[in-house]
Amino acid sequence: MNIIDDKNLIPDKSIIEKVINVHPLCKNLSSRIKNLTIEISMDPSEKINFDIATQKAVLFVFKDTILKPEYEFVLFHEFSHVADKLNPEFKYSDEKYDRLTTKEVAAVRTLWDCYIDSRLNRKHLVPASYAKTNRMGRVDYLESCGVNNAVHYLMKSGIIQIVLCLS
Repeated sequence: MNIIDDKNLIPDKSIIEKVINVHPLCKNLSSRIKNLTIEISMDPSEKINFDIATQKAVLFVFKDTILKPEYEFVLFHEFSHVADKLNPEFKYSDEKYDRLTTKEVAAVRTLWDCYIDSRLNRKHLVPASYAKTNRMGRVDYLESCGVNNAVHYLMKSGIIQIVLCLS
């Protein structure tokens, strides 16, 4: 995998290599990404874009991302999106995703982020500093309640209608 970081946003590339090589959701992630470009994020959070056809990824981070106590977890989380896209059982579709409205994208991303965080939490990869955030509160709620309550929460938040549109 070729890492391109012209702005030197992540000076120690070995951390990225470690996360990719030991990622719990995709054992061969390092062989599935040809090029990884690191850019400054213009969004409110870090994110990753991955093109399955070209095997190119763009990781968007902030200048201070490496200073966050949950920095390594941020990398695990973002590369989980790539792992899910590569997993045929996840049934990700760029075509369907690209047809979503802005509101639908936000709902799907929230659910997807919670789904990723809950799986990483089960692997004991969520640091204490991150566990106190609002998103982990939603994950804890979804994991602690029964299926009916989780479905009620998803319907009330509008997320479940969006998920049903994708299937």
